[in-house]
Amino acid sequence: MTAGGPGLVAVGSDMAAFGSPDAAIWISPDGVTWLRVPHESVFDIAKMSSVIAGPTGVVAVGSAQLYGENDMHAAVWTAPSED
Repeated sequence: MTAGGPGLVAVGSDMAAFGSPDAAIWISPDGVTWLRVPHESVFDIAKMSSVIAGPTGVVAVGSAQLYGENDMHAAVWTAPSED
């Protein structure tokens, strides 16, 4: 979890519709109320393990498996600041 974006940003994974882990992002303006950010994944399996805020936005890292592949690969997600 990090302070950035609209307040706080937390990352991890959530079970997708087909029972495999899917990368997930939650945002909170106050640390009490959380909202999962909706998204469409290009990965079969994805897990976010860490997030950090920088001067131009947030960066999350983790691992992912593309559809049709068997190996997990390092993955990086970015989101620019809304300023």
